[in-house]
Amino acid sequence: KRFSAQRKTIQEIWNIFGAYIFLTFQLTSIDESDKGLPRFRAAKFVNEVPVFSQDKNGLNVAVLIAHFLLHFVEGKKDEIGERVEALEKYRERYLRSEETRRSGNFIKILVAIARTDFQRLRYVPKVDPLLKNLKESNYDNSNQPYEMEIIPYLKLYELVRNFSPVSSH
Repeated sequence: KRFSAQRKTIQEIWNIFGAYIFLTFQLTSIDESDKGLPRFRAAKFVNEVPVFSQDKNGLNVAVLIAHFLLHFVEGKKDEIGERVEALEKYRERYLRSEETRRSGNFIKILVAIARTDFQRLRYVPKVDPLLKNLKESNYDNSNQPYEMEIIPYLKLYELVRNFSPVSSH
């Protein structure tokens, strides 16, 4: 009830969390229509989080990943190409330290999936070394300025890998 009375940054954080909850429902093919959860669309999502989509040190990586995944669940492969370029540029510019290695590896995984046209037989061999790196590096969000891994990357990869898109636009 008091969502609109909250500061804009608080609203944005909740919009990001809401997008990830929505993505979880979509990636697991659970019907969320009776749960009261708003629907998220890739085209609108970035406009709903203007502060954090520009923040290069915190939740921006979560916004970029969510934006990519929203296009993915919507079946908009043509839009994903643009997202791949944005993810790669972001990774090259901002995810070069040891503290951001997990996010960089996960972005490489998403890029590999997209570049193989989402064909599991083609991307699995490419992402296996990256998954091994993720498994070896312990997930510890206490070192991060914000919880960049809203859903731990290994779990998110599993959800993406097991997702069967209904249609493609």
